[in-house]
Amino acid sequence: PIEGFIGKRRSAFEPDRDMYKVDMGDNGRYLELQLSGIRNMDLFVDVLDTGGRPITRVNYDGTGQPESLHRLRVPGREVILVVSEFKAPELRPTENVSDRYKLLATIKDSLDERGEVEPNDTPAAANAFTAGAQITGYLDGVRDVDYFRVSTDGVMDLRRWEVAVEAEGSLVPRISIFRVTGEEPLEVFSDEGHSGLLRTVYEEPAFLNPEYLLAVSHAGRGDRRGAYKLVADLLPPKPRIAHEPN
Repeated sequence: PIEGFIGKRRSAFEPDRDMYKVDMGDNGRYLELQLSGIRNMDLFVDVLDTGGRPITRVNYDGTGQPESLHRLRVPGREVILVVSEFKAPELRPTENVSDRYKLLATIKDSLDERGEVEPNDTPAAANAFTAGAQITGYLDGVRDVDYFRVSTDGVMDLRRWEVAVEAEGSLVPRISIFRVTGEEPLEVFSDEGHSGLLRTVYEEPAFLNPEYLLAVSHAGRGDRRGAYKLVADLLPPKPRIAHEPN
């Protein structure tokens, strides 16, 4: 890994920053990042293309915590990594010339398992997901969210969601379901699991919707980061059962 300091500020409100160029060796390879924490700073890593345009920002945890990124597909041959301090614009930057951070970048030709591909932190960047499939993902901190887009492909009356998320260690997963009917997705359901597991069911009211978003996120309890497996199926509704006395 490379070691560095976030030292003397660049201006009254602009923190120090360190920039690194990474040669990926070819287009379309995958990048993983590990950044150690510094006790009095909230560090982040920006991943930029060679023109300075953002690919993603790695800032999923808080002050003193490490940061990580898994499963990022890099379209070009080179990327720029920028390490700096995350802070509110009105606050003065922290200067720390005694504590080093360590940054490790790992390049992979392909992913070990089929699943999410970063960046997918926003609805606009959601990965395509086929209902009934099982995929692997990774939550890289308590602020990480992975979005998946699901289409009903015109099949009538698919309204019952059956969802399971199995997470690594004690991480507590959260699932949210959004209807996509206009510019802004509408959240219609959310649920949290317990240590390492979430199983839940949600059935839509009696109307059709052609597209949904699923969001897998961290419930804020348990391990701060870890891999997960997602299984989500969209099925016809089950008949209601009456119970006596009625």
